[in-house]
Amino acid sequence: MSNQEREGIYVYQPFGTVTDPARAMTGRLYGLGGLPFGVHCNGLTKDEADAFADALNSICWMMTDCPACGNHLRFESNACPNCRTPAPPPWKSKPGSPSRGG
Repeated sequence: MSNQEREGIYVYQPFGTVTDPARAMTGRLYGLGGLPFGVHCNGLTKDEADAFADALNSICWMMTDCPACGNHLRFESNACPNCRTPAPPPWKSKPGSPSRGG
C-alpha cells in the first residue's frame, strides 16, 4: 500500500501475497480503505469491494460550515455556495470544527 492520501473510499488488497489456499480459492482478497479510524472492511471479492466503494462514495454529506473558507451556511448543504467546496464525510472533519450532519 502507498503512503499517499487518497480521496474517498477505495478498494485495495490488504493481504498482499496470498499464502492461504482457501482465501485464494474464494477470491475474498480485497478490502476498503479511506474508512473512519478503527473501521475495517476486509475479506471481500473484487466485485463486492467495488460495489461497496461506489455506494459509499455516492453518499451526499451535509455541512453547516465550510471547512475550506469558513463560510457559515444558512441551511445545511452538500457544498459551499461561496467557494464550491463539497461537504466532506464526518470523519474527515478537522479537530475543533463544528459538527456536520450526514
